Amino acid sequence: MPRHSRIKGRSDDTIKFRGVNVYPSTIDTILSAIPGLGSEYQIYLTRDSASGKDSMKLVIERGQAVDGARTAELVHETIYQVKRQLLVSIDVELVDYGQLPRTERKSQRVFDTRITDEIV
Repeated sequence: MPRHSRIKGRSDDTIKFRGVNVYPSTIDTILSAIPGLGSEYQIYLTRDSASGKDSMKLVIERGQAVDGARTAELVHETIYQVKRQLLVSIDVELVDYGQLPRTERKSQRVFDTRITDEIV
């Protein structure tokens, strides 16, 4: 029988991360509830080759008029809220307002480098 590659569909529908289905819209809801964060974010999913564990890094824009001294507080609050609502541990990086790309079309928010499929 011929072998087929992985079915390619919408990449923003769901993310399976450490046995938990995570929707980007849920992350958007969590981030919008935290005052001081901007509306732009990106999700980076990687797999450690040595241990085989998945990791999620969330890159978020700080709000437009938010002081850089609040970075530690915002990172801690984001990690806490994601852990409380989604039951997963993540890494968070906060960048200045305007550093993440903006587009008039649908922006790509999820970057998954875990999938290594030889058959394409």
